[in-house]
Parts: sequence; C-alpha cells; structure tokens
Amino acid sequence: MKKEEFRMKKEIKVKYSKIGNMGDLLNELVIEDVLGFKVIHSDIWKSETTAIGSYLRFFFHENTNLTTKSKIMLKKLYGQFQPPLQIWSTGFITYSDKELIPIRKEINVASVRGELTRKRLEKILNKELNVPTGDGGLLASHLLKGPIEKKYSIGIIPHFREKDEKRFLELKEAYNNSVVIDLTDDPLNVVKTISQCEVIISSALHGLIVADSFGIPNKRLIYTNNLLGDGYKFDDYYSGFNIKVDSFDLNNPGNPTINEIIDGYKVTETQVEAKKGALYKSFTKYL
Repeated sequence: MKKEEFRMKKEIKVKYSKIGNMGDLLNELVIEDVLGFKVIHSDIWKSETTAIGSYLRFFFHENTNLTTKSKIMLKKLYGQFQPPLQIWSTGFITYSDKELIPIRKEINVASVRGELTRKRLEKILNKELNVPTGDGGLLASHLLKGPIEKKYSIGIIPHFREKDEKRFLELKEAYNNSVVIDLTDDPLNVVKTISQCEVIISSALHGLIVADSFGIPNKRLIYTNNLLGDGYKFDDYYSGFNIKVDSFDLNNPGNPTINEIIDGYKVTETQVEAKKGALYKSFTKYL
C-alpha cells in the first residue's frame, strides 16, 4: 500500500440531510471522493459549509416585525460564537418575499445553485455577489471511472417521496427497455444506473442534475404534492443556465416520447463542463 493512502483527509463539517436518498447522500460521495475532504455531518450551528441541497433556509431567520435594534441584537446573539459559514452550491427551497436575516456573524459565498438564490442573497446580505452558479451534483460524473455502457433506453426516476406511486410503474410498461430507478438504493449504484440510460425522466431534481452531469437528455416530471417546496429549487437550478424548461404533468393523459425529451433538452455540454470546473475550484475558497 502506498504511503499517500495512509494520509488522513482534512475533515469538514457540512450541513445536509443524512437520509437514504441519493440527492442528499451525494454530499458524502462528491465531497469525499471528488473534492477530497472527509465529511462530518453537522447541524446549523457547527457546520463550516453548505453543500448539495436546499439548505439556506436553515441559516436565516424571517424578520418578524422586530425593531432595528432588536434585529442587530438577535444577529449578534446567534452568530457571536459560531464559526464562519461558507455557502457552496446551495439554494433556497421556496419563493418568498419575506425579509430574512442571517444567523451567522460571518457568511462567505463561494457559489450558489442558481441566479434566483444569488439575487436573493444579494438582497439579504446587501452586497453584490459575483460568484459561480451550479449544483454540486453536477460533479457526480467524476464518481465513475472508465467507459460507460448504455443499457437502458430510458430511466424513470420518481422522487423518493413518490416511489410507491403506481403511475411510475405504468410508465415503465409504456417504454421499451426502461428501468425505474429507486433513489433510496445505494447512491453510487443510482448514479451508475443513471449513467447507463440514453434519456432520463425524473420528478426528483437530482435525478435531472445527475443526468446533466453525464450529458444525458432529460425531462422533469410532475405528479404529486409530496415534494417539499413550491418548485423554486427547479427554477433556481435552471436559472443558472439562463433557461426555463418544460415539465410533463403525469396527471395528464399520455407520456413524453423519447424524441420529445431529446428535442426539448436545453442544457449544453459546454455549460455543464464550465460549471463543473467552477464548482470544483470554488469549494475551497473560504475553507
């Protein structure tokens, strides 16, 4: 065994949801296997950086008609003894016009998920943010080594809160050589299966993002109201590409054809590769 294999990775405290869902567990895979840090799952008070997911809401409080003096005191109370926070790759989860105030004394923005989040943070922090946009899930393609063999014509990905809905099994029957991908399976296997598909349809944001990472045409599905948020995270992600995408509502009759998915795909390989480089570089900016 080589000497460098014994070296300990630098530990970093990260706020994310440690649940059995590929989108959340990408934090561990990407930060450890791609970026080279040891992830320590942390709460909002001890975390050093945000990462993949809609976690910014945890680091800001709504202004509830407090006086200016009270707001200043509240910020000092919450942030005085907390370490600096780096914001990387993260976004908000809902649309809101409520005033937000940070709970950390020092917040440094390295990158954000999309333009919607960047503009909201500019308003909250009262400063211009010239930072890259992109979701850290775009680095998922770096998790796999060697050539990728395509096995499926289409991959169908229900959000993990919709995995038991029969409509997705009906989709599988509607397409030849299809596979339903369970986001609660081993996350690396999920990434690998996505990479083996010619096209992807998904009601989960990170099913779409991982597909983008591999340059796989994809389309968003809408079905139930089980997902958290109001669609902001999807709009935020695509705002970073300066595009709006059409989704397919599974409550309507019919299904999108593979040609429709390919023809309607707007994310380019050039954009994705640029974001991968910017995300990789920006991760250590404030660490």
